[in-house]
This record gives sequence, C-alpha cells and structure tokens, in this order.
Amino acid sequence: MPKPRLDPTLEWARTAVLGLISTGFLFAHPAGARQHALPVVDACAASRALIAGMPSDEELESRGARVGRVGFRTVDIFDTSIPAEDTKLFRLANRLHRTTRPRVIERQLLVKSGDPYSRRRLDESERILRSNDYLFEARICPVAFDGKNVDLEVTTRDLWTLKVGASFGRGGGVNNFKFVVADDNLLGTGKSLTVERLADVDRTSLLLRYVDPAVAGTHWRAGGSYADNSDGGRRWLFAELPFFALDSRRAYGIDISDGDRIDALYDRSVIRRRFREKLRSATTYAGWSAGLVDGATWRWSAGYTYDDHQFAPVRPGNRPPPTDARTLSYPWLAAEWVQDAFTTTSNLDQIYRVEDLFLGWRVRGQLGYSAPALGGDFSAVVYSASIQGGQQWDLGRTLLWDVAADGRYRSGRAEGMLTQGRVRYYHRDFGEQLFFVALEAAVANRLDAERQLLIGGDSGLRGYPLRYQSGDRRVLLTLEQRIFSSWYPFRLVRVGGAMFFDLGRAWFASTTAQPPEFGWLKDVGAGLRLASSRSGFGNVVHVDAAFALDRPSGVRRVQFVVSSHTSF
Repeated sequence: MPKPRLDPTLEWARTAVLGLISTGFLFAHPAGARQHALPVVDACAASRALIAGMPSDEELESRGARVGRVGFRTVDIFDTSIPAEDTKLFRLANRLHRTTRPRVIERQLLVKSGDPYSRRRLDESERILRSNDYLFEARICPVAFDGKNVDLEVTTRDLWTLKVGASFGRGGGVNNFKFVVADDNLLGTGKSLTVERLADVDRTSLLLRYVDPAVAGTHWRAGGSYADNSDGGRRWLFAELPFFALDSRRAYGIDISDGDRIDALYDRSVIRRRFREKLRSATTYAGWSAGLVDGATWRWSAGYTYDDHQFAPVRPGNRPPPTDARTLSYPWLAAEWVQDAFTTTSNLDQIYRVEDLFLGWRVRGQLGYSAPALGGDFSAVVYSASIQGGQQWDLGRTLLWDVAADGRYRSGRAEGMLTQGRVRYYHRDFGEQLFFVALEAAVANRLDAERQLLIGGDSGLRGYPLRYQSGDRRVLLTLEQRIFSSWYPFRLVRVGGAMFFDLGRAWFASTTAQPPEFGWLKDVGAGLRLASSRSGFGNVVHVDAAFALDRPSGVRRVQFVVSSHTSF
C-alpha cells in the first residue's frame, strides 16, 4: 500500500513544528541536562533499604505476615526540613493551614491492624489517597517487622485548599471570569465547600456546593449544590456508596436534579437559535460484586432513571422551541468488568507529580427500557457502553484509549446517539521529554435538541474561535512536544512548555457540498504550562499563542488562549 501523502500545507506545518520543537528544546535544555521523569517503581525502596532485615513484599506475604501498628505522618504544604522551604513566608503558610486529620486518612485505607499484609491493597490505598484534591502525594511503607507483624507508616503531603480570589481565562476569542471562595479540605476533614461567581460565554452563575466524601467516617458520599444563573438555575442532591475499591462487594446510590437554562445552537461561532430547556432527573441504583477474583472484578448494578426534558421559547413570540421534548422513565441493568492493572509514572499529563495509570481493560454496558406504562412518552431501548484500556512498553512508550457510546433505539431507528473514541500516545524523546499524539473522533445520529457536536477554540482547535464548526461527525488530531523544565520559581510553580499542531473538522455527512468554513482546520502554536505544586485545585494553566493556517475569512491569524485544565 503506498504511503499516504500530506497536502502541501500539512507538510509545511509539520516541518515548521518540528523546527520549532528542536529550536525550543536546545534553548530550554543545554546539552547534558536531564529531567528525571522515569516511572515510579517502588516509592518505599529508599526507606526499606535503611531497615536492617526487612523482607521484601513477596516474602512478607508468603510468610503470612500481619499488619501491626499503623502510623501516620502528614507533611505540611512546605517541608521546612528542606533549607529552601524553611522561610518565614512558608512557615506562616504552614501555620495558617489546617493539616489533614489522621483519622480522615485512616478511614480511606483498605488495611487495618490485624489484616494480612498485602502490597496490592497498600498500592490501591495509595491510589485512593492520591485521588483526593487535598493531597499531593501518598505512600505506605513497612517500617518494622518482628517476624509476625509488619508496622506501617502512611506518609501524605498536604496541599493548600483554601481558595479566595478571582481568575481570568480566554479561549476561542472569548473571555471568562471567576470569583471563588472554596475549601476542598474544610478544617482538615476532607469535606468540600464552594461559593463561586462565574461569567462565561453561556451565562453568569452564582454557585453554592457542598460535598462530604466520607459521611460519618464511612465510604458513603453525599452532597448537593444550588446554582442561581442568569438564564435559570439548578438544584442537585446525591448520596452514594460507590464501588470504592476493586474488592468492594456492594454499592448504592441516589441522584436528583432539577433546573432550567437557555440553550444555544451554534454555527461558525454565531448563535443561530436559542430556546429554554427545563430538565428534571432522578436515578437510584444498587450494585453487587463477588470482589476481586483472578486479577479482575465483575460488578453488577440495577437501577431506575427518570429523565424529563421540556422546551419553551426564551420569550413569548420567539421562534418555536424544538419539537423533541421527551420523558424517559425506565429500569436498567448494568455490568462492568475491571482488571487490576495499574502503574505509576510522572511527567505524562502532570508536571513532576505521581500519576496513576490504568493499563488493563475496563468494560461497562448498561441497558434499559422506557415505556408509556412506566411514565415515559414512548417506548425505547436506552443504552450506554464504554471501553477503556492502556498499554506500556519499554523506551518510554505508552498508549491509552477509550470509547463510549450512548443513545436510544426507537421504532426501528437509532436516535440521540453519540459515539466517541480517543487514542493517546506518549513517547519519551530528547532524553526524557515527551512527544504526545492524540486522535479523537465522534459520530452522532439524530442528536437531541440540546446536544450539538462542535469543534473550535474551546475544544482543541486552539487557533480558531470557539464552537466554530458543527456537524454529526468530528475528528481532531493533536501533535504536541511537551517540555518539562527543571525551573521551579519560588518553589511554588512547576514550569513546562508545549509546541503543538492541531488538525480537525466537524461536518454533516449528509451534506455533499461543504463551504470553505467547513473544511479541515489547521493551526500551529506554542505556550507555557504552569502547574502549582502547593495548590489543591489540581489545575495546569495553559498560556498559548496559536496561529491558524489557511484560515477562512473572518478568523484572526493569531488566537491567544489562557485556560485552566486538569492536565498538560
């Protein structure tokens, strides 16, 4: 098969990006400089080496060792045992911060005194702890062994979780502002309280939210929110006992929401239609599992969902609203299969932070049936499915993928259907820097009125206005050279950089003649990545300049994008 050729513009873009990458790398990293971003193999190796006669994890398990005393060590935001962090300002920050209470950490562990020693359970406990926004790192290490019992030390490092202030962002040529008072570790209890004032392209909103991730010291979670928006509002309550661990046997939950808002349909960044949507939904479920068996777990769930969407004009006399108002009321069954296949690494999607990678298979499917006899507007099969997986090889190569689909089958045809897939490839280059490739694709069929398949400056095409193209097909390719610098200003912010090329398009498959604005869109650019190593809000700030290639009329040559993301 002959090798496919890129068109001249793409050839030029590829050459330009590679040239920028090479030049930027030479300036950012002198010859011989190395960034240590190798996978984290054994976080306890250093401490184990200092303990005379400490057997390996395998030996402890084979000898039937039991967990003895469990101690807790909480490192504050700044570690004043490090000379560079032993300053008046950092000591003051530590005094003002309430460290996480040991019992909050203890309740999340999957082991307790008297349990059989299990490195797998300790690793999973570390992952559970690291999933909390208020912790930067967590490790659980054996520190003593008397021939029968193993004493453990749980070491965590806190993050600053109190946020009072304002923020600004820009993407797709549109500004957004936020004023927030929030604490994700209220008085060291792990509970979250947020009061937020937000203004973006869709609405202004005043939000109040509270979440308790460990009700009465259990694994139950509960919370709710109230939003007073310029175009409506929303109320939400939930309580659940999730499958919090691979060996969890039961799960229960209830989720209720009620709200209204103004929806907008876009075409080339311009609102073509507006209508009011009123939505009410409620879901309750129960789940059961036999636990972890032969390295994997099956989970089964049964539940009931009520989902009501009604539409109205924004004002009397406006254009009529969509005609596909619907009420779905249906019982459902779900099955999920998850492998126990995790590893740790760093400098993939975060900057100098331990990342937990899932490298196995996770498959989930859900099937329900709505009918008028149950309170629905019509008879329909309601379904959803997802597949997630990953693979890692030597030489610093990692591949992650996921596919998800949902929709309904009614009167012999699919409707409200959306299928999306994504593949991400990471490759260490230039020593231990990273070349990143992502390919995303989506296919829709008879989408519901309030849903639209869009692409633009707010969804991956950084050189274009937001919500620039719409359709029932979407493709996005991203090539990115990621640079992880050793620059650590004031020991507060980790600094990285990126040079990128984006190629994407959204279009309607049924339309044969597409205007130039609905052709393939391309851009190149570069930017900074700023990740706080002290804040618990877990964001990476992107500051990018993106240049549109072969830009259609009305699109600026350069887009400046300032945004906050959960990853690089």
